[in-house]
Amino acid sequence: MFVPVIAGKLKSISKQIRAQFPDLKFCIWHTSWFAEFMLHQPAMFYTIIEIESDSEQRTLFSQSVFDFLKVHHKTIYHKPDLVTMQNYVSENRNGIIILPLISEAPVQVLDNVPTATLEKMLVDIFCDENLFAAQQGSEKITIVKEAFTKYTVNTDKLLRYANRRTKKHEIESFIESLNINK
Repeated sequence: MFVPVIAGKLKSISKQIRAQFPDLKFCIWHTSWFAEFMLHQPAMFYTIIEIESDSEQRTLFSQSVFDFLKVHHKTIYHKPDLVTMQNYVSENRNGIIILPLISEAPVQVLDNVPTATLEKMLVDIFCDENLFAAQQGSEKITIVKEAFTKYTVNTDKLLRYANRRTKKHEIESFIESLNINK
C-alpha cells in the first residue's frame, strides 16, 4: 500500500483548514510524491488542496478556503489556468494550488490528514496535463509502470475514479498497452 510521508507543512495546513472549516471535506497532497516513480526529477513541487464540491457551492467553498489560506501563505493559487501555471506556479517552489475535489475521489487519512491515494494520483495526471506537466510524455509511462511494480494498485478503485473524471477508457487502454499485470 502506498503510504506517503505527510510533511509538517501538510499537517499544519490541514489543521488550519479543519479549525476554520470543521465540516468541510478536503484532500491535501504534494506533487513530490510522484518522485519515487519518476526517472527525471522536476525542479519544482507544489501542494494541492482539493475542496469538496457541491453543484451550487463548488466555487464558494474553494474560494473561502483560498481566501482564508492566502493570509498565511504567499504563493497560493485558486484553480490556475494554463497561463498562470506557466508564468507563476511553475516559478515558485512549494506553491499551493486550490482545486475542487471531484466527488467520490479516492482519499485516505494518514496522520489525521485527508490525502490522495495512489489511484487518485495516477488518474489525476491523465486528467490535468497542464497541472501535471512534469508527469507527462514518457514520464507518465514510467510513473504508471513503477507504481504498478512497487505497489498493489486497486484497479477497480482507479477505474471507478477515472470514470468520474471521464477518462476510464483512455486509462484502461493505456494500462493495457503497457502490459501491466493488474
